[in-house]
Amino acid sequence: MVYSHSSFLDGISDMKLSSILYIVCALLVLGCSKLRIKDFPLHANPSEELYLTSQVTYQRNAFVNEELHPPLVKDWENDYTSLPNRGFTAVDKWLLFGTSNGYLAVADLNNGRLKGKKNLGDSCPTPPTVYRNILYQTFEVGSSGIIAYDAQTGDNIWSIDDLHSKSSPIVVDNKVYYQTVNGIIFCLNYLTGDKIWSKIFPSPIANSATYIDNLIITAGINGLVMAHEYTSGITVWEKSFNASFMADPVIHSNQLFLASHSGDLFILDVHTGNVLYQKSFSIPLYNAPTIDTKHIYIALSNGNLVALNRNTYVQKWLFKAVGPIADAPLVTETYIYFATLAKHLYILNNQDGELLQDIELEGRARSTPIIKNGRLLITCENEKVVTYVAKS
Repeated sequence: MVYSHSSFLDGISDMKLSSILYIVCALLVLGCSKLRIKDFPLHANPSEELYLTSQVTYQRNAFVNEELHPPLVKDWENDYTSLPNRGFTAVDKWLLFGTSNGYLAVADLNNGRLKGKKNLGDSCPTPPTVYRNILYQTFEVGSSGIIAYDAQTGDNIWSIDDLHSKSSPIVVDNKVYYQTVNGIIFCLNYLTGDKIWSKIFPSPIANSATYIDNLIITAGINGLVMAHEYTSGITVWEKSFNASFMADPVIHSNQLFLASHSGDLFILDVHTGNVLYQKSFSIPLYNAPTIDTKHIYIALSNGNLVALNRNTYVQKWLFKAVGPIADAPLVTETYIYFATLAKHLYILNNQDGELLQDIELEGRARSTPIIKNGRLLITCENEKVVTYVAKS
């Protein structure tokens, strides 16, 4: 374990005074040297809150209660130094995101202005997870695999070298759950980074785990799915499928939904691992499904969005989008919001798939949209974040 702190004053004796003043002014304006938010809120239990982790909640199901009635109009847009990967984590008025070149950044939700940013490593695969005032950021390349960063003091609290990850961490009851690309599962103390337990998962891992009822569930590239008891690491159940899981596993109503690269949808009992249903779409599934009380929404890799009846699994409707769908659709009580690599943002009625609005984006979408404080936000190439509000 490595504890590190950075300062722009290192090497100051070798610089000319004019250069020093320029750098100091630039850092004060941009907030790059020390990302510090004195009024950052103290959230004691983010597992009970929306938007304190990427992909909405620890169940990874992109269903939310807040919705925006179309038509939507553009509110603000902003270009950042690098593209936010997989969207945002939203806390109160702040947007937190990790970038493709390794920056942890915070922007004001109301206008998109950058509060500050700090380079912590190399590529950040997901937005940070927030617990109390600590931001947990993973890295898929570079010197660090995960860093715990104090938003109020601007300090790195602890980090783990190498052991890279493409996953969004889970933090429950002062424990950080962190899984690596090469298949190691860690449970760490949230404040010190000390290891509580670790497990070898015999498969590479390219997605985020899911959590419910003290169970951490991991799905691997080789088709292995395992549930571990959170506090002890004891294996509760495991299943193996002739499939490859790249998308996040999703939980809804004590059922586990797995979309495979081979084109299969598996539904399991979350507590036993028993297979309840299996359906083949005969086309790769790259994105996680989204589930509500009436439907299961599946984004196929050919751009089609399919809605299955939640109880009978019979297809209710299909919508043909232009271009592959960028990520899991965002679903509310009334609407579905999703975007494509062909620069379209769609809003549908979720009961019948009727198209309500088609918004042309300036770049290819890179994430599931999120809705926060009356705004819909989405990331687009290159380096752009765009927000929309309901037309008054």
